[in-house]
Amino acid sequence: MHYPFIPIDLPYSLNSLEPYISSEILYYHYNKHYKSYVHSLNEKLAKFPSLHNLTLEELMVYISKSNISFKCELLNSAGGVYNHQLYFKCMSPDKCSYPEDEILYAIKYNFGSYTNFVDWFTKKATSLIGSGYVWLVYSDYKLDIVCGANQNTPLSYPATPILNIDIWEHAYYLQYKNERANYITNWFNVINWEYVNKRFSTIS
Repeated sequence: MHYPFIPIDLPYSLNSLEPYISSEILYYHYNKHYKSYVHSLNEKLAKFPSLHNLTLEELMVYISKSNISFKCELLNSAGGVYNHQLYFKCMSPDKCSYPEDEILYAIKYNFGSYTNFVDWFTKKATSLIGSGYVWLVYSDYKLDIVCGANQNTPLSYPATPILNIDIWEHAYYLQYKNERANYITNWFNVINWEYVNKRFSTIS
């Protein structure tokens, strides 16, 4: 996918992640926040024809290493598209809330157990100050958990994101108010481990 970028279809209905994520939150998150990032990215990229053939991942890596004008604005818009797309794809109403196959082996190898992974990921997510994301990434032949502010991504580390959670208030506040920890705990119930495993298998 390259310019002009088109919003991905939400891979489930708006109410299918309830009771963990409400249809109201998902409606605004997908239709208002995510789609506004897609519109913003296309609007900004219109001024840079030389970037039109780059994929979203290529675009972010290129911009992060360049001195292009409007660098921060472009990275913010591109990151907003990338992070939201991964977030939506990594959730599912199918209640496949436990990893299997290659990703389970890798989690146990890198974190000791799935429980340890959940504990570490939860601590990272609850300790993040302000808005941002927490990712499970693959880098240097191992898994790691990293945090990032705003719409930054780990792609320029370089590291490949496999799974992420959105910690911006718009991802949870309408339902959970100031109880961010409850949102994080409940989010584990809707992780699409089948998708995460396929994603991991293609890059490991």
